[in-house]
Amino acid sequence: MLDIETNKYSTNFKIMAVQRYFEKDITINNLAKELKLLTPTFLKDWIHIAHQQGLRALAVKRHRSNYSLTFKAKVVEYYQIHDLGVSKVDVIFNVSASQVYYLE
Repeated sequence: MLDIETNKYSTNFKIMAVQRYFEKDITINNLAKELKLLTPTFLKDWIHIAHQQGLRALAVKRHRSNYSLTFKAKVVEYYQIHDLGVSKVDVIFNVSASQVYYLE
């Protein structure tokens, strides 16, 4: 479910949604409608993250991360060189898309 205070879906909700997608013969759009998601893009992103890093990567992060200058430079360099887009780079480095934008 959506946490009104943080505008984030709970970890358990995201895991349940991804598991339902993997276990059932249903489209992302139909499952997103069934779950009353604000947009199917959320589900698509969660599926991508789970596929790349496992279900544990769907955990809601409620703290600010402090990254070293070396790590930040690595993320930005990777983003600029590989032309993958923010949504893929954030999964690879396990940072939020907004952080990738911010670092650039």
